[in-house]
Formats: sequence, structure tokens, C-alpha cells
Amino acid sequence: MAPLILTDRAVISVRGADAPAFLQSLLSADCEALISGDACPAALLTPQGKILFDMIVFRDESGFLVDCRSQFVDALAKRLSFYRLRSKVEICLQESFQVVWLPPPVAPAGEFSDDPRSAELGSRGLSNNCSGKDGSSAYHQLRVALGIAEAGLDYDPDAVFAHEANLDILSGVSFSKGCFIGQEVVSRMHHRGTVRKRFLPCEVEGDIPQTGTPVNVGERTIGTIGSSAGRQVLSLLRLDHLEAALSSKTPILAGGAILTPRIPDWLRGEIPNLLRQSA
Repeated sequence: MAPLILTDRAVISVRGADAPAFLQSLLSADCEALISGDACPAALLTPQGKILFDMIVFRDESGFLVDCRSQFVDALAKRLSFYRLRSKVEICLQESFQVVWLPPPVAPAGEFSDDPRSAELGSRGLSNNCSGKDGSSAYHQLRVALGIAEAGLDYDPDAVFAHEANLDILSGVSFSKGCFIGQEVVSRMHHRGTVRKRFLPCEVEGDIPQTGTPVNVGERTIGTIGSSAGRQVLSLLRLDHLEAALSSKTPILAGGAILTPRIPDWLRGEIPNLLRQSA
């Protein structure tokens, strides 16, 4: 199968002698642990632990290439440059690069590797000579079905914590590497188990609710709708209220639609109480 282009993604290069330490001090993931050809999900957080930008970080022989949403590429490059100070780092937009994708079950080869968040999401890579078709729609349909949230589609910058977007489960946060922006809040939530909300995929019965629509159980709002694909939506849901709704078999509504939350395999170990209620 020919590679598909994710036309809503763009690439920033981070090069220079200090590039590993520079990204290590800023991003949530352990970028220094990457070797050439590796990739990891990561985020640049606020000091309060909320996501400003999410991304996939690739390492090559010359440094790092950051795969992010096109709508945020200028703002992300500007923010990284703001933190550069005296670091020996060059931050550049790479307009000739394309983010390319192979949907499953096509095996990764060449410049492709499994998506570092989940192999079920297919494989991705970077190219400067791909002539493939636009695969964004198919990619997002699969992403929503798997319950993998992304900034700009499911939530706004500075709106959700890293745990709420499931970055802690999707290998996007290192709890052992040391300090990074927002690290104190992220570590506290992790060690105290105070994660109250997470994104979950939901099946929809009725009209598809728009992004931002409140999710209600009775008179109580328990979450909001993210993006949709087909008959499925991603929803940021308050877990304790969702557990109570499932236990009492109270309808979960968004607008006039009925939602049936699903728990992806990769998330099952993190919310056992919810899993029992949904069984």
C-alpha cells in the first residue's frame, strides 16, 4: 500500500549540540533516551501541568524532528525559541517534510515505525518526497475509534492535564527522567492517584453532537465532547460520575444523543472500577 500524507501535520527540526538536553528540560517525555530512528509522544506543558502542544518527537542522526498539528506549528516553534536562551540549538520549520502514515495492518518498513502511542494506530514516518493521497480523514477515524485524543481536535491548548489526555498511559510522560515544565503537578497527580477525568471513546445513538457539547447525566454535567468520526466521538468524562451513571444505568446524554462509553484495551488497567460497571 502506498503511504498516505497527513496533510494537517507539520514538522519542526531541533538541531545542535544542546538539542537533547534542551528538549529533555522542556518536554514531558524522555527525549534523551531516543536513539536514531526512534520516536515518542510528548507534550509541552504549562507550569500548571496542562497541555499547550502535543507532538510526536522523532530522533535522527542530526537531532530531532517534531511532528505537530499544522495549526500550531508556528506557535510551537516560537515557544521553543523563547526557551532557547543561550542553548546551542537551531529551531526551524521544515516545510519540505511531510508526515506520512500507513494504516494497519500494513507492516512498518523503511522510514516507518509503529505509532509510538499504539501500534493499532498504524505506522508513521517523515518524508520529503511522498506523492501519496491525503490520509487525514482515515487516520482521524481510526484515532477516534481507539480513543486517542489530540490537541486542536479534542481539546484546546491549556485546557486539559496530561493525564486527562491519557499521555501518561500512551508513553508521553516520563516519571523518572527529572524536571520538565509542569513536572511537579504531573508527578503529584500520578503518585496520589488524583486523575478525575480522562478521554474515552463513545458510541453515539442519535445526532452526532458537536465538539464542546456538554455530556450530562440527569441534571449533572460530567464531561464534554471532543471530535467525532462516523458514529463515534471522543469525550472527556469525569470518571466517578461516569461510574455512578453506569452502575445506576442512567442514560448518558450529549444534546439529544445517547452515549455508550467504551474502554479501549490499552486503558483497561487504569480504570478497573469503571471496567466492572461497563461489563
